[in-house]
Amino acid sequence: MMLASSREPIPDVPAIYFVQPTLENVDLIAKDCANDLYSHAYLNFTSKLPRQLMERLASSLVSSNSVSKVAAIHDQFVDFVTLERTLLTLNLPNSYTIYNSPKTAEVEMKRFVEQVSNGLFCVACTWGKVPIIRCKRGGIAEAVATSLTKLVQENPIVGDLVASRNSNTTNNNNNSNNKPNRPMLILMERNDDLNPILSHSSTYQSLIDDLLPHSNNRVTCVTKGSDGAPDKTQNFDLDGDVDPFYNVNKFKSFPEVIEANGVTLKEIAEKENLIRSKTVGNGDTLISEDINSDTNSNANSTLTSAVDSLPALLARKKQLEIHTSILQTVMTAVASRDVPVFFEAEANFSGAINSISGQGKSKAEVSET
Repeated sequence: MMLASSREPIPDVPAIYFVQPTLENVDLIAKDCANDLYSHAYLNFTSKLPRQLMERLASSLVSSNSVSKVAAIHDQFVDFVTLERTLLTLNLPNSYTIYNSPKTAEVEMKRFVEQVSNGLFCVACTWGKVPIIRCKRGGIAEAVATSLTKLVQENPIVGDLVASRNSNTTNNNNNSNNKPNRPMLILMERNDDLNPILSHSSTYQSLIDDLLPHSNNRVTCVTKGSDGAPDKTQNFDLDGDVDPFYNVNKFKSFPEVIEANGVTLKEIAEKENLIRSKTVGNGDTLISEDINSDTNSNANSTLTSAVDSLPALLARKKQLEIHTSILQTVMTAVASRDVPVFFEAEANFSGAINSISGQGKSKAEVSET
């Protein structure tokens, strides 16, 4: 339940807290302990608890004589979101606006740099490796790199994690001469490469993100109701690590994905019909048509294997039907918003930008294009 919500005391039950290390959360935890809400509290913070907040928590617990209520405090270093096996985000909305806006106050900018460096520090701790940090001098990238370097130097936890990881690797490989490989962390500013935010791709993944409500791998599809019926809203989770079709097709062009979806659905339907055609029976029991034949041993073995594969086949079919719904929603959005027209205009604009230096075109000419 949410920490700020109203909760009834359960004095004979311990509580596990999993919260962000903020002033508000620390004060709420201290209040819970003072009010004897639970028998003990096990505190888990998403990232490192700053010293000033730790001192504030300790002071509040001493004042209320409830120090014994806190059984353990752990920094979990999970202040980031993993979207795929090789893709993560710090989940900081409006970050580009914050560090580019002239209206951003110095205090807010400093807080933002700390948020980014803390998130990257959590990634390093979770990975158990200290990265080699590289960035361009000046700007926000260097500020984040400096803050992150300071965090690594001031917190021995990273060294302990690295030593533990290296020890496990050495023991597993039975080779004491193995040297740990340090990853390289390259920090770049979005302004160093503006093309990705000014251009749009026609791949399946890009169109989903551009045209549909989409956040942290969850996409929302809204189908308009007919004859006055209410609109139908469906939420789907897309994860390339567990969805073979999405993993293979997310970077392909939209027409290719539509074709692949139709072909794969047809193949699965044929396999399903083939399995069902070889079986007879009602309910959950399936019996081979030639169960009593003299040569039924191999046939039954093949049939059993096919029947066992049917649930996985139906699950795959259901997953493809989800993609069919998403594809249909994307196609509706493409048609209603004249997306091909924008693609063409964008291509012409990008081509004009790239030819400025060679042809000496003015900004006015580019704008007219």
